Amino acid sequence: RTAVVRSDWLVEYWNWEKRCCELTVRLKDVVMSHQKFVGVAAVSVDRTLLVACERLGLYATVWNMKTGESVAILAGHALPVTAMAFSPDAASVATGDEGGLVRVWSTVSGDCILTLEGHKKVVTALAWAQLPLCSQSLLASASLDCSVRL
Repeated sequence: RTAVVRSDWLVEYWNWEKRCCELTVRLKDVVMSHQKFVGVAAVSVDRTLLVACERLGLYATVWNMKTGESVAILAGHALPVTAMAFSPDAASVATGDEGGLVRVWSTVSGDCILTLEGHKKVVTALAWAQLPLCSQSLLASASLDCSVRL
C-alpha cells in the first residue's frame, strides 16, 4: 500500500494488490508558499497519521488521515526537510534536513523531544524498527556523507 500526496494536497491511499484507491482525504489547513509541491511525506504504520512538507520546506505538518485536519506543526529546522518517518507507535515522527540534522517530534504536541547531530551532509532516509521482546524502537538515519547512524 502506498500513500500518494498530490500537488493539490489531496491524499490517495492505494492498494496495489487490488489496483484501487482505498481512501482519499483532502488535507485541510494547508499553508503553501511559492513552493507548492510536496517535497517529502510519510504515513504512520496504523495509517491514522500523515506527515508532509512542501518542497524546500523548513517545517512539516502532521494530519489526521480520517478527518484531514492538521494535528501538529513541526517547526525548527533551519534548512529544508529531506526525510521523515513515523515511530512504530505513531507517537513520534523523525525529520531530517539538508544540513544533516535529525529531529524527533511528538505527534501530539508538535514539540521537538530530541535533536540528533552527526551527519555532515543531507539526510536522505529515516527508518524506525520495533525492537523484539521489548517496547522500545530504534531510529536509523542515512546521509550523503556515506554514513548510517542508529
